[in-house]
Amino acid sequence: MLWWNAYDRTNAESLRRIADSCEGIDASLTDIRFSLSYPGALTFVKLEMTMSQISFKVLLPELLDADVVKRELTVQVGADAPVITELDADATESDAYSGEQDSPVHLSLTDIDDVGNRSEASVLDALLIDTFPPAKPGEMSLLETGETA
Repeated sequence: MLWWNAYDRTNAESLRRIADSCEGIDASLTDIRFSLSYPGALTFVKLEMTMSQISFKVLLPELLDADVVKRELTVQVGADAPVITELDADATESDAYSGEQDSPVHLSLTDIDDVGNRSEASVLDALLIDTFPPAKPGEMSLLETGETA
């Protein structure tokens, strides 16, 4: 697992380039965390791949303020329209989403307090990269085919 911290939006583009360059480093790399801004770090977790579709969910950061009553998660996969979901303040993960292999994913999370004030958004940009290895082959057999003297 890789972990990078950034304290303002100016580092977001650099972190996206780092993540893009990591795709060939480790075939098991499926969990990249970025801490970009409030409300905290989003974690993008790939769940499974079915042909060219990759399923994923978003793990949400802990709340930083006690007066947060809801969260707004925006998920955009590729050129599809963004999906905006309102979540309870105590939500720890999103529902499952999916997209085409190699599609970019843009995530944004905003916390909303009891009087409607909105936090600065935490943002994560990632790619749906196939890092799922094929299944282990079945058992092999040995077939003896003759004998020589």
